Amino acid sequence: MKTLAAPIAKHSDSVIEDPRLLDVAMAVFHAYTTGSPRSGGFTRGELRDACGGVAEVHDFEQRFNTFLASEMLLPSFPRPHEHRYILDPLSMVFLLFLERINRQGGITEVLVLLDSTRSAIERNQASRADVHRALLRTRQTLIVFTDHLLSMLRSRPLRELIVEQERYRDPGLVQQVGELQKLVVARFQDLERPAREALESAQDYAGATSDFIDRLIDAGALNRGFDLFHPEQYRDAAKKRSMEELAAVFTHVVADPPDLGISPAALIEAVEALSPTGPLPGAPPPRPERDAPQDNPLRDIARKGQERRRQMLEQAELILGEHDSIDITDLLRDLGWPGGMRLLTDLISVSGPDAPYEVKMTDGFFVHPAEEMTYLSQVRLHRNPKWGPDAAEYHPLPEPDEGNDIS
Repeated sequence: MKTLAAPIAKHSDSVIEDPRLLDVAMAVFHAYTTGSPRSGGFTRGELRDACGGVAEVHDFEQRFNTFLASEMLLPSFPRPHEHRYILDPLSMVFLLFLERINRQGGITEVLVLLDSTRSAIERNQASRADVHRALLRTRQTLIVFTDHLLSMLRSRPLRELIVEQERYRDPGLVQQVGELQKLVVARFQDLERPAREALESAQDYAGATSDFIDRLIDAGALNRGFDLFHPEQYRDAAKKRSMEELAAVFTHVVADPPDLGISPAALIEAVEALSPTGPLPGAPPPRPERDAPQDNPLRDIARKGQERRRQMLEQAELILGEHDSIDITDLLRDLGWPGGMRLLTDLISVSGPDAPYEVKMTDGFFVHPAEEMTYLSQVRLHRNPKWGPDAAEYHPLPEPDEGNDIS
């Protein structure tokens, strides 16, 4: 026991009152877990250097002597002139236990007890006495935690409750006790009552933690204290809660309407004052006026379009020859792909009710898997009887003058 309690011993027979003195023991522990010696140990000077960031020389010497007297540090060799020391494993275990208690609170030890008991039952390594003892210890421990928590709610100020909130979380405690109860009843039926009492104690503790959290939430909502919880808790709420639950927090928050900070008239005045009044530096010179309209590119495009339409009209006329109607299905098949399709597209472009020609297709079609045009409807080209005799003549665009120039 003396070795186990050495990290928190003020002297060999008393306990430290200042928690900061525990940092010296943690620094010694850190030196042995990260330092280079593995079997020879460390000297007093090496350990003093390792603790330089957490304690003055006087404090280190007092703690070092206590570690020697409590046998937390043991001589590496029996020879008196070999001043090297190794760390006793029991003290290291106690340091790890203290670290876990400070970070997670004592309820973690109940969870460890539940997990080890369940594992032992599943491996058929737990006797009835072991299980009964674990259930009784769980119930007793939870009763003490619940009474202490309810007492804090009645008597402690809010600032102390905020500090203690991490120690009283309920990480699935009721669920674990419930699972253990089912396992115990299945293996040891006569232990049904202590298993049920352990579950009831877990439910009482869960109810107390719920009251604890409600007290913190009510106080935070009343005082608008957004520093009440840790950033991780707000992050979890943002991920797991619905949009309606998150919005309800700001139901009674009064917010001013958005203010631009400047009136429309002042904004217009500022824009006009900052707008350039002369030509921008480096602006391109004005385009010179052109006297020759024949260089107009839009006119060239229109001329090319007329030329293309004249070619399609002449092509349709050559196909018809002296006929007023002709079947061009075989011609399209002979031209293949894409020549046949291009010809059909051109003929359709100059056909229609108000065009010189008409292209008609039947509902049926020919299927030729071996040809380039796999399938094709029967196609006939007709003259449009409603169209005048000079429909195929080409009428060029009039030469533009200065008034008709397309710019």
